[in-house]
Amino acid sequence: MPFVRLDLVFSYWIFAWFLLYEFHVTDFNPKIWLILGVIENAVMLLSMIYYKNSAWFIILFIFINTWIKLVPLWILRSTPFKSADFIAGLVLFAVYLCWVYINYGSFQNVWRQIKSSVSKIQHGEPATPLIQYLFKGR
Repeated sequence: MPFVRLDLVFSYWIFAWFLLYEFHVTDFNPKIWLILGVIENAVMLLSMIYYKNSAWFIILFIFINTWIKLVPLWILRSTPFKSADFIAGLVLFAVYLCWVYINYGSFQNVWRQIKSSVSKIQHGEPATPLIQYLFKGR
């Protein structure tokens, strides 16, 4: 399968939301969604360690996710979040799913891409867009 584009990874949508929140373009706080993203990334990191992925992949994964999730979460640490923030995230996720469906053409193709990402982790290959880009052709 070809490289996954950044716009097809929900983490980057949440990071964009964080930037919009920080620049006062939206009042909806992405904090809870960043927390959910950190939990998902912890599972992915543990999988990478379990399947003995390259130390470089793991270090880059930690570095990238520190900047797109942990730093924003630290910046938002004192901000309260409301149920409306969670609902805004659900709406954003629905829009994201529509975007992914449009770009992959079917849910079957989306599922294939998810399975491909899991397989890449299991086989010690770069599984995230930025790491794939950095290691293309190697």
